[in-house]
This record gives sequence, C-alpha cells and structure tokens, in this order.
Amino acid sequence: NPCTSSCSLKITGVKKGEEASVLVMDLTGKNVFTYTIKDGEVEIILNKTGLDLNEGTYLVQLKKNDQIETKRMVVK
Repeated sequence: NPCTSSCSLKITGVKKGEEASVLVMDLTGKNVFTYTIKDGEVEIILNKTGLDLNEGTYLVQLKKNDQIETKRMVVK
C-alpha cells in the first residue's frame, strides 16, 4: 500500500467450502468491485485502469458468515 498500476489483494482466513465476498468501495460508499470467494483463499489482482480507479483511498471489505473486516487501500 499504496498501489500504482495494479493492486494485489491476498484474501486469507476463508476455509474451503466457506463462501465470502470482497467489496471495494470509494469513500462515498460507491461499490467499484465485487468478488465472491467460494473455495478457500485467493489472490485478486485489481487493475487500476480496467476498474477506472482514480487516485485516492478505497475501502476493501471482506464479508464472511456474520463477520465484516474492513481495510484501507490507497491508489496513486
């Protein structure tokens, strides 16, 4: 962090057979990316140009079961 042309998100803590979702939102709460994990851990590569990510801070949210974990991601 910060990321420039692409951002790598390594999602851990999701067990095989467990379903989770990853959401990337700007600071206004607008969803810019969603990914559903259906089979264990995963690494997601976000391309800044492909997702039309402007410079700034984004929130990355992992939702699984009744838990939500939120981290910040800075794009330059």
